[in-house]
Amino acid sequence: NTDPMSIDLGASPKDETIVEGSGDKVTYKPQLLLDGNVQDGYLFQFAASDSSGVPLNTAGDDPNLAAATNPMTSFDVTEAMCVQAEGNVALSIFAVKQS
Repeated sequence: NTDPMSIDLGASPKDETIVEGSGDKVTYKPQLLLDGNVQDGYLFQFAASDSSGVPLNTAGDDPNLAAATNPMTSFDVTEAMCVQAEGNVALSIFAVKQS
């Protein structure tokens, strides 16, 4: 059996490519799907890290407080994140039901 729920990443640009030196970003605006149908009422938490698991999206002055705790509709992976991660950004996306 496969899980009937999935997340459509909604990446823009679709090829998720950032050209070095461009200052570009990839924007993710995901949708939660159940058997292929969009489910309303969800926000998403985004955890970006490098290949060692070091968080790339932190909040405020506390580097241990990952912005992944803030549910939102979209998230940008920036060229600066790619440079910090030496080109290897891992992104975990979690759906959160709005209250």
